[in-house]
Amino acid sequence: MAQPTEALSSIDLVQEAQSNVVFLTRLLSEVRLQIEAERANPPASAEAIKAEILMAEKQVEKVQKKINKEKQECKKRKREIDEWKRGYHSIANIDKSHELEKLNVEISWRSQIISQGEANISQLEVEKLTAITNLEKSKIQLIAFANGVYDNPIESDPRLIAAETALQTAQERHKVAQSEGVNGTAVR
Repeated sequence: MAQPTEALSSIDLVQEAQSNVVFLTRLLSEVRLQIEAERANPPASAEAIKAEILMAEKQVEKVQKKINKEKQECKKRKREIDEWKRGYHSIANIDKSHELEKLNVEISWRSQIISQGEANISQLEVEKLTAITNLEKSKIQLIAFANGVYDNPIESDPRLIAAETALQTAQERHKVAQSEGVNGTAVR
């Protein structure tokens, strides 16, 4: 059965619209800084950008191979733990105390390796995300270079225009939410 959803109060709508304006204002500033940095050091040629793309793709592949290797090691250790547990449970119930100690030792060191592997995987995922970000940035840069964006003024950069349009829309929504909040009954 579907849960009933509460309608946002006018105060909530105003606060949501205001936080959206704050976010987009910050985003606009970051986009402008990024574009200015790119313009300060424009790419020399399309070939240079393609070389960066190739390097970024290789980095993504390299990190993915490391992730896969860590995952395989973790799976291997988990299978070994399962085998030790099956072996322990298959022993006659006469006196398992010595076997339980062995089982605990074997599980313990394998569990530590698994934990370390999972930590490594998390770090590698961050590294992979950074490499993917660099790759996508280079791809966008190549498209911008091919379209002659670096020859145009910053104000005509499509990314900046899109960010400004989104901010203007958010500001208009904020004004509407404020006026509806003042005129509505939900405001206290």
